[in-house]
Amino acid sequence: MGFSSSVSAQLLIGDGLVAFFSSIINLGALVGSLVVGPMLTNRGRRTTLLISSVPSIIGWLLIAAAKDLSPPATSADPFLVFSLILGRILSGLAAGIMNAVASVYLVEVAAPHQSGRIGSLAQFGTVAGTCFAYYCGMVFIWYETAFLVLLLSVILLAATFLLPESPAWLVKRGQMQAALRDLTWLRGDQSIAMQELAQLASSGTDSEKFILQEHFVDKPLLNDLAPDFSVKTRIIHLLLPCSTIPSELSANLWIAMILMIAQQTTGINVVTFYTEPLCQRMVHVSYSAECAFSLGLAQLLFSLVASLFIIDRLPRRKLLVATGALMSFSMFFFAIGQQFPNSAPISPLVSLIVFLFAYQCGWGPLAMLVTLELFPSAYRGVAGAAAVAVSWGVTFLVTQSFQPLVRLSGELVVFVIHAVLTLLASVYIHQNLPETNPLFIKSFTTRSISRISSLLSFLGLIGFLLGFQCGWGPLALLVSTELTPPQHRGSISASVVATSWTASFVCTQTFQPIVSALNGHSFIARTSAKINPRVANGVDSSEIGELIVFLTYSVLTALATVYFHHRLPETNKAFKPKLKLKQGFA
Repeated sequence: MGFSSSVSAQLLIGDGLVAFFSSIINLGALVGSLVVGPMLTNRGRRTTLLISSVPSIIGWLLIAAAKDLSPPATSADPFLVFSLILGRILSGLAAGIMNAVASVYLVEVAAPHQSGRIGSLAQFGTVAGTCFAYYCGMVFIWYETAFLVLLLSVILLAATFLLPESPAWLVKRGQMQAALRDLTWLRGDQSIAMQELAQLASSGTDSEKFILQEHFVDKPLLNDLAPDFSVKTRIIHLLLPCSTIPSELSANLWIAMILMIAQQTTGINVVTFYTEPLCQRMVHVSYSAECAFSLGLAQLLFSLVASLFIIDRLPRRKLLVATGALMSFSMFFFAIGQQFPNSAPISPLVSLIVFLFAYQCGWGPLAMLVTLELFPSAYRGVAGAAAVAVSWGVTFLVTQSFQPLVRLSGELVVFVIHAVLTLLASVYIHQNLPETNPLFIKSFTTRSISRISSLLSFLGLIGFLLGFQCGWGPLALLVSTELTPPQHRGSISASVVATSWTASFVCTQTFQPIVSALNGHSFIARTSAKINPRVANGVDSSEIGELIVFLTYSVLTALATVYFHHRLPETNKAFKPKLKLKQGFA
């Protein structure tokens, strides 16, 4: 996806063919996701991943071979155009297969308490690949990037031979010894592997348990017990693999499909496919590639933070709802900022960053993860394949219809539609999605609440440091210097620095004494014991004192912000012509 964003301006083909080149990968991925279901069920997760490397290698080889479609050539050879499009379709076919098998494989090899963290690595890998494509778009010609991806595909093929098969799939096929061997390798402890193997065997369907019996029971005895046992495959099961999912899981299937549709109607792939054109309007044209790479790098960081600190620590449903609402509002402000850049309340670039942060923390990794968690292991392959097929199909429709809809109604209307659809999807998820996070399926425990508190504290600290480094940290001395005439800047800067260090010394030296004094006050001690029972037991006795001090800092910061909003003139020369200085300032 990031490849098409950077290559579109380098090809000697028409604008219509460029749009087709950008979106045709979705049709290839749709075909791949339709055929991957039976492959996952019959051939296994690891073998399917090996097979997917073949069209990937051929596809990127065909794309790289079409290098004469860029300057200094002056015309497009039809054969090379065909090679380019066919390579794009084959790479899409591989992407559709890999997308489904990677998600299923990661969820099934992960330990139960790490399913969210490990399962979300599929999304992290997607973002890392997109970021890599943006970077290559800055430093390489498009066909050089294609050669690099071709090399990575070959490395992936070789590395896949080192991976174990999914233990859940091996249990389903009755290969208990192989499942135990691979589980022991994954967990590093045979006793833990034995316990997990027993859980996998006991959670199977009736047909799976019959296969397990066939593995352990003498064949003549088994024939006497079930002489007429047979399995028939209907045509519809071949054409539509998700039809094998039993009716009692049909509600889960509908929820999963709506979730995957809603993931794409957020507009994420419009942003991904057209990142560089969007950046050209938000920053200087010559820096559009750097802007695209920076956004890709930000997504990579957001995805890593989500995988490590968020996915497994919060309920899936509430996280989807919260990030969906945040995405909706940020997309709305992004639309306003694109249409009215001089009067928008928030910069479109800031809105876009908030949108990408919310997506990578919620809908990006969770849509596929929740889909897989809604189904037992016997149906994860076909359910995951169906979800990926729907996702790629909707992606193709959204990206293909974006430019025509923009010409028809304008970007403002299109982005607002995405914002409204995201908000409606969040409401639907809130009403219908069951909780799938194993830590939160039961009622909240003290441990769960403690995890949320720790997470909120961590996010608050990150937000504070980010705000300080983006604003008050560098700007305090800078603005002080800009407010001062050149002939007095030396003495004024020295006074400002001396004042800063004095205030820093006073704050750090008085922090602990103030906290101790507050905790020693009888009224505060009684109040803290009532609010927090742990204080009465002699645990965390400094919490109330620290709370009061930090709240005081918050109030002082808010008051300072209000003061400077009303009293500080603008000192950035780039913005002075647009703003009227308040009367009374020199």
